[in-house]
Amino acid sequence: MTNDIAEKDYWDAVFSREDPWDYSNDYEQEKYGHTLEMIPEDSSSSVLELGCAEGLFTEMLSAIAGNVLAVDISERALERARKRCSGLENVRFEQHDIAQGVPAGKYALIICSELLYYLRDGQAVARFAHQLTQALPIGGYLLMTHANMVSDDKSQTGFDFNEIGARFIGETFSSEPGLDFVRELQTELYRVQLFRRVGIPPEAKTTSCAGLPQEPREVIRRDAHFEHSAIKWGGCALTDAEARHCWVSTEIPVLMYHRVADDGPDALSPYRVNPETFEYQLAYLQSYGYNSLTIGEYYDCWIKQGLSSIPGKPVVLTFDDAYLDFFQNAWPLLRKYGFKSTVFVPVDFVGGHADWDREYGDPAAIMNWDQIIQLHSRGVTFGSHSCSHSRLSELSDQEVLEDARRARDTLQHKLGVAIIDYCYPYAAANKHTQDLIASAGYRSAVGGTGGSPEDRDNPFYIPRIEIFGSDRINDFIEKLPRAIPAPSARRNEYYRLRALRDRSTYMGR
Repeated sequence: MTNDIAEKDYWDAVFSREDPWDYSNDYEQEKYGHTLEMIPEDSSSSVLELGCAEGLFTEMLSAIAGNVLAVDISERALERARKRCSGLENVRFEQHDIAQGVPAGKYALIICSELLYYLRDGQAVARFAHQLTQALPIGGYLLMTHANMVSDDKSQTGFDFNEIGARFIGETFSSEPGLDFVRELQTELYRVQLFRRVGIPPEAKTTSCAGLPQEPREVIRRDAHFEHSAIKWGGCALTDAEARHCWVSTEIPVLMYHRVADDGPDALSPYRVNPETFEYQLAYLQSYGYNSLTIGEYYDCWIKQGLSSIPGKPVVLTFDDAYLDFFQNAWPLLRKYGFKSTVFVPVDFVGGHADWDREYGDPAAIMNWDQIIQLHSRGVTFGSHSCSHSRLSELSDQEVLEDARRARDTLQHKLGVAIIDYCYPYAAANKHTQDLIASAGYRSAVGGTGGSPEDRDNPFYIPRIEIFGSDRINDFIEKLPRAIPAPSARRNEYYRLRALRDRSTYMGR
């Protein structure tokens, strides 16, 4: 009972804010349309919708169904669903947890969408398949929509947030005696699967193929359009759960970028990675299970806690100078592949150009405040890169302090958050300069390349790995420190849970 209460509390917390998954976006609406497309004409007299959430799809169902019973575990979600459908006399709502089985009754059509990932494990899915089958009359239909997961097939595009995916669900339900796999609508990102309850001839109960997965008798293919950080386009070599449970990092690489652009002065080409190469690098990191940290998160988990190893394969991506091409080229790719970033801003040049590079040709444009504020609202972290972008060794102590403090105060005023991370102009600082930045109120500062092992514990000269425009993908890979296998007991526990398709390998619940 305690677990049931915890599960209900969890989902009430999810629905503490309205529309937590943005049901009205184009992707969700397209998926709703594909689900409606798969409803048989002779199945709508009585419909059970499992996991109705806030009732958006329920409202669509009501237009084609005689009667709809819609259930969900969250009372908060049901409150909004009842309000949305208050004028629909053929719809009623009930609170129900599918872990307790199927609501009593017989239904011409049961719809179950984006739900079965949250059962405990693969065995729970199999039990629920049997329960759903028994809830259908002969001739009744079961319609399910679920996301493709790379846990089902790492060679194919899919989401990476659970061990239970559409392919596994289809195989499990098609193995259930009494269910005929009628049709499957397939997209790159999800599948809509239609089953029908049939009688089982006596001779079929003893055949060698009883209980084995069956292929759908009809396959329909459609396109799906969506951008989400959990999608592994083209598959992956390592799932997120596998990386987190089976690998350990004894170093966290902090990567240093400047521009992400095709054009610029030849003399500055080492500091300019073209967008195509940058995308290759992000695709590699995503495929091999890297998870990103901001520089603040790096400080919290590595320096503040004094760690010498960390589960998984973390990486920090930093960008100096806040170039306009970060907004135009880098950010869309970071968002596509699901990576965080930290951008260091030279405050006096915001909305202008990198005038410190003028001797090499036309200087590159710097983001303006509107663009910086927009990115901040979307999750990009910003730090100080001074005001003047001067070599600190050429300034007096007082000038260094005044510059660093004014840069911090300006960013804090513009963004409304504390600014406690600093980046040295030209990535250079001696011990005295480091002490000055510490006294200016910063918590950490990043430097340039290199650094001895003891430097990695120094919060005021965090060494970085510089990524150059000439680096090919093999060069990039070679620059990354190697993770090591996790202790065998941890790996074996993961493999045990993986065999069960236990959701806790991802969700910790």
